[in-house]
Amino acid sequence: GTVQRGAKHPAHTPTCKAKQQGIKDPFDNCMFLYREFVSEAVRILIPATTMDSSMVRTESFTAAFMLGMKEYFGNVDHLCAAVSEVPVPDADYRKQYLVIYDSVPGGTGYLKQLMNERGSLIDIFERALQKLEQCTCKEDPQKDGCYHCLYAYRQRQNIGNISRRTAMRILKAILSGKDNLNKIDNLGCISVSSLLESELERRFVGAIAQMGNESRKVKMEKSLLVNGKEVYILKVNDLAWEIEPQVTLGPTQGVSVQCKPDFVIRQIGRSDKLPVAIFTDGFTYHKDRVADDTLKREAIRRSGSYHVWALSWKDVQSVFQAQGDYATPTLMYERMPSGAKMYQPMVGKADELKPGKMSSFELLMRYLSMADAEALFETQARAYALSILEPSKKDDRLAFVDWNKAIGEANSQVHFTEEAYIQPGTFFGTWIPRNSDSHFSAYAGILAASMKADKNAPVTVLALLDDRADSRTDKYEQEWNGFWHFFNVMQFNKSFAAVCGTGLDRHTYAALPYEPIEALAEDEVPAADTNGGWGELRRNIFDDTAAKIADILEEKGEIDDDSGEVIATIELAWMSRKIGYMTECQRVDREKAEAAGWKIFVAADEIDSIFGEV
Repeated sequence: GTVQRGAKHPAHTPTCKAKQQGIKDPFDNCMFLYREFVSEAVRILIPATTMDSSMVRTESFTAAFMLGMKEYFGNVDHLCAAVSEVPVPDADYRKQYLVIYDSVPGGTGYLKQLMNERGSLIDIFERALQKLEQCTCKEDPQKDGCYHCLYAYRQRQNIGNISRRTAMRILKAILSGKDNLNKIDNLGCISVSSLLESELERRFVGAIAQMGNESRKVKMEKSLLVNGKEVYILKVNDLAWEIEPQVTLGPTQGVSVQCKPDFVIRQIGRSDKLPVAIFTDGFTYHKDRVADDTLKREAIRRSGSYHVWALSWKDVQSVFQAQGDYATPTLMYERMPSGAKMYQPMVGKADELKPGKMSSFELLMRYLSMADAEALFETQARAYALSILEPSKKDDRLAFVDWNKAIGEANSQVHFTEEAYIQPGTFFGTWIPRNSDSHFSAYAGILAASMKADKNAPVTVLALLDDRADSRTDKYEQEWNGFWHFFNVMQFNKSFAAVCGTGLDRHTYAALPYEPIEALAEDEVPAADTNGGWGELRRNIFDDTAAKIADILEEKGEIDDDSGEVIATIELAWMSRKIGYMTECQRVDREKAEAAGWKIFVAADEIDSIFGEV
């Protein structure tokens, strides 16, 4: 590749001299001198994106790689390292690449040797890890690296961001997958979704530590290992919480659909509040997974043992810097049909909570810090439910038909209310915050007889997000954020459900039981995969034709332990037999796959012929 190196022209140019002599000149003339030469370069995707703003992972990985190169080649002073950032489409972060280039014109052949020798990169990582594990600085708890291992003169400006422990964690993670290497066409096709999720989790922990103020004292510290994981202890005013990452919830906890929240926060020393299952979601990865996300969160909430909190990347990032209007204001009671009359009288003393003006992260901190948070959030949720009602439409038959259809379609799958709504006889209402480009709708209703008999009778509320790809506008991300903001507060309503359009279309919520399940003992838990992995497979299929083909193949029994792995451009792949199904948009790569020895089919009627051949 071509490498350019440049330096700003020294300050004794005529223009700069004129300035030094006090001569007024309205123009600044800058001259840049470059030399160009052809050399060798290698680009490596760094296991960190620009969202990981501390730069510790980036600088530690760079230092570790250069250490490995030194251990592998010896003197590498002629090799230079630079970090390059590349935007990710439809995302607020960038991929980071480590570019290693040879400063000797024409190259010395080191980098060519590096790429041509099989296993050389793995060898470099292993040598770097061995050096770090053996360095004597590990014996000093005050040191996190030294010039005998990770530090180097060329990186002296970034030494504050270089961590031996971080570098070792990254190297161990990379080397754990050394037996599962796959050849790819280019680095640009690599998804960083899983990487982004882990960065968001780290960012969440840092954000909580930043949430202290004059009236709220916050202290975060790491505890001992629990279940093989580092657990954080959070103290907020007089309340103490345990934050455990990556917790599996399932039938043993009374959760009907097994899932793994990013964190579970449990109260220490008292139990007047439910634990909170935290999900930190990046929009880029989760914008197409709303059906699965709503299913799992409804299953957790329905257990009655947990609250659920959904936080997007911008929710977390807003703790550190303003994010603008990234979420549709779905909790502005002033704009709701009956908000002006119903909200304030209902809220009463709960007005210290202001969900319409607080971020999802601030609301979470209020729940963790306020002694009577359960009652306050329940009051707020009921006030919003009543604010959505439109009493003036109680005799409007046409409006009721549309409202009842939406409630009925969701209730037939989610079973979140047992009321049989009639007209006349039902107070109902619909709340659509955005006048145009809307994707979010909220529906509320209560029988007039129930309200008359009990002033505290539950109001049914449904939150619906239209996530269908063909109906999305450029406001979809804002609506998606607003949907989860609404969910975080309205989950405290006794009769509530949050669903999406694709989930209803695909009957995703049929996996929910009609009644809450009781927590099972471990020996009573049914096998998580009783049908060869097909349940998990379907939850990861977003193509309707692929779903139908999965039904056909389940009956044929043609699947092994590696079934359903979604790879680059193949929707369904059987790795051991090299058989794959491609969607219409993926079939452009069919010839390439077949040239590599794969049997590919793109329609259901091709299944028999393909399987007949093998």
